[in-house]
Amino acid sequence: MEKRGSKDKIFFLGFLLLVLVFLVIFTYVKDCGDDKACFADSASSCKKVKVVLESDSAVYSYEILGKKSEDCVILVTLNRITSQVEPKLKQQLEGKKMVCAVPKTEIGQEGLFNTKETSAYCTGPLREIFLQITIEKLYSFLVSTIGETSVQVTGVQNQTGLVSSALY
Repeated sequence: MEKRGSKDKIFFLGFLLLVLVFLVIFTYVKDCGDDKACFADSASSCKKVKVVLESDSAVYSYEILGKKSEDCVILVTLNRITSQVEPKLKQQLEGKKMVCAVPKTEIGQEGLFNTKETSAYCTGPLREIFLQITIEKLYSFLVSTIGETSVQVTGVQNQTGLVSSALY
């Protein structure tokens, strides 16, 4: 009877060890710290790896989650903004994430770390905020340009006498 109990314990421990090894192998993510070359090395074959990089304006985390078809799935997180920006904008951006399905052919290239280039392959709150900011800047530019153009056209019309009094 006691031999049966020992065999069960050994079988259970062996099974537990096998599950543990399986979990370590399939969930292990190499941590490159802030070493861009280390990340690019593992990323070129779409291995699970993460890195934290600081630019002039922000600190980003990049983590390769795995492969999906011909793409590498990457989680990009804007951890912290280091430049001077409006508090509202800082609050909107910090901690936001986007998931990117980047073609394997572009992994390891310098463009991977260029958020503007990479965001074309991304979805999520961080990308949405980037798009919103871009649209707001474009809108402001257009409004200011149209305003200046309108004033100039009106000035030219007044100088040349081409303004119809019926319009006013």
